[in-house]
Amino acid sequence: MDQLSAADIMLSFPAEIAIRMGRADDFAALASFVKEMQARPAYQRAVEQGNC
Repeated sequence: MDQLSAADIMLSFPAEIAIRMGRADDFAALASFVKEMQARPAYQRAVEQGNC
C-alpha cells in the first residue's frame, strides 16, 4: 500500500468488522487489506491511545 486515501480509511471500518466476524477465509484480499492497515504505525498509535 503505497498511498493511503480517505476511501481506504472509510473501507477499513467495515473490512475490520467482516474479518472479526470470521470471514477472512472467504475474502482473502480483504483480510490482506486489514492486515496492511493494522500494520501501519499510525494505526498502532491510535490503538494504543484509544485503549482498543
